[in-house]
Amino acid sequence: MARVRLYPDAPHLSVSLYCEHLTDREAFAALAEVVRRRGGASNGYVKVIPAGLEYRSLTDLPVDVRVELAVDDVEFDRLVAGDDPDRTVVKAEFMTREAGLLVVSQLSRTGGDRHPVDASVYADALGIPPWAWEEGDEERAGVLAAWARGLFRAACEHVDPLYAELTIETTLATPSALGDADIGNVYVADRLLVADPHLEHDLRMTFETGDVARWRTGLYCSTWASFNEAGRSAGDLSRDIGKTTGWLLARAWEIMTYDPDA
Repeated sequence: MARVRLYPDAPHLSVSLYCEHLTDREAFAALAEVVRRRGGASNGYVKVIPAGLEYRSLTDLPVDVRVELAVDDVEFDRLVAGDDPDRTVVKAEFMTREAGLLVVSQLSRTGGDRHPVDASVYADALGIPPWAWEEGDEERAGVLAAWARGLFRAACEHVDPLYAELTIETTLATPSALGDADIGNVYVADRLLVADPHLEHDLRMTFETGDVARWRTGLYCSTWASFNEAGRSAGDLSRDIGKTTGWLLARAWEIMTYDPDA
C-alpha cells in the first residue's frame, strides 16, 4: 500500500516547540533549519495554504485551500524558508539517515495563541512497551532515542522556544490550554524561568524522581529514561508529574503576560 504523503507512520515520535517570540512562519523555518543541520534532506513534498489565512487546526480549513505540492530542491528551500509572499508552508517532508521520513508541521492552537511547530518521525520500537519488545527492538529504540534527544536539544538551543516537549503521540498544548495539559519531557526557556521566580525550584521538585538538566538556554526536565542522558524514569508518577508541569507552565505564562493596565 502506498504511504500517505506528509505523514510518518504511526506512532509518532515528536520534537514540539512553542515560540512566542517568532511568527508562525519564522518558527517553522527555524525548526526546518535545525533539521537540515542535523542531516535532514529535502524529500520534495510540502503542504501550503494561502498566506495570512487564520485557522485553529488544519482540518478546519476547506480541502481546496490545503494544497500538496511536489517541488524541486530550490522551490522547497524557498517555501520552507517562508520566502513566498502568497503561500505559507504548514508541512514539509525531509529524509533522515537515522529515522527515515521526517515531517515538519504547524500544529493546532487554542484561541489566539501561536501555532506550535514540530518535527515528527515514526517512533518504531520506542512506541512499543518494553515488555513487548522482540529481538533487536531494544537496540533500535536506544539508537532512535539518542538521535531524538540530540535533535530536541539542538532545536531548543538554536530556536529557543518558550517551552518544548519531546513526546510520543501527543500534541503540544499552547499557553491557553496548559492548565489541562500533560507534559512529561519538557524544555523551559530561561526567560520563562525568570518571569516566574519559583518555577525552576518547583520544576526541580516535581521532577526529582526523573531527571533535570541545565542546558545553555533553559532547563530540561524528563520523566522517561529513554529521553534523558541519566537514564532515569519516574515510573508510575509520570502522569501526575505531567499534569503538575502543565499547571506550573500555565502559572508562569500568566505571570509573564500579566498586564496591570489591562
